[in-house]
Amino acid sequence: MIRRLSPEQFFRQSQQEQELENILIEGEPVPPEPVPQIQYIPVAGVNAEKPEIPWGLIGVISIVGIVVVGIVAVVVAGG
Repeated sequence: MIRRLSPEQFFRQSQQEQELENILIEGEPVPPEPVPQIQYIPVAGVNAEKPEIPWGLIGVISIVGIVVVGIVAVVVAGG
C-alpha cells in the first residue's frame, strides 16, 4: 500500500531511518562516564582555600607555656 506523506512527515521518517542506520553501523551511543567531583575538606589547614590562623596549634603552645611557667614558679618558690 502506498501512502502519501507530507514533506514534514517524509523528513521526519527519513531522519528516523538515518538514525537507525547510524545505530546499526556505529553501534549504540555510549553516554560519557561522569567525572567525579572532588571535594576538599580542610583538615588542620591542609587544602584550605585561604590561610587561616592555626588556633589549635596556638592553644597547645599556650597551654604548654603555662604549664612550664607554673613548674618553674613552683621550683623557684620551693628552692
